[in-house]
Amino acid sequence: MSNVLFVSVAQSYQPGMSADELVRVAQRAWAITESRGHEMTHLVAVYEGQPLMAWTVVDAYKTDETYKTSGSERPRIGFSLGSPVPIEPAWHFTREEFGKKLRRGVTFEYGI
Repeated sequence: MSNVLFVSVAQSYQPGMSADELVRVAQRAWAITESRGHEMTHLVAVYEGQPLMAWTVVDAYKTDETYKTSGSERPRIGFSLGSPVPIEPAWHFTREEFGKKLRRGVTFEYGI
């Protein structure tokens, strides 16, 4: 079972991007807490509701970028990612399902 962070790369992804380019887009500056980042075992880059690539999460860390919540600013979280892994069947959602779950470009699932 995995704790999976799904990140929308819709603003940065370009069709035909290399795996190295995609990992740079996927690993940086997400609006979640650092403690939640440390709970994640995998990260999946999603474009238009479809998973593109997945990696193991090695570490989560605060970046110099921030997001606003409840009137204050919080640091965005970046990830050190390990090797790519196969995308598990349980990590697929319809575009509509993904859109409903998405908040600030991310959603997560525990134990899938």
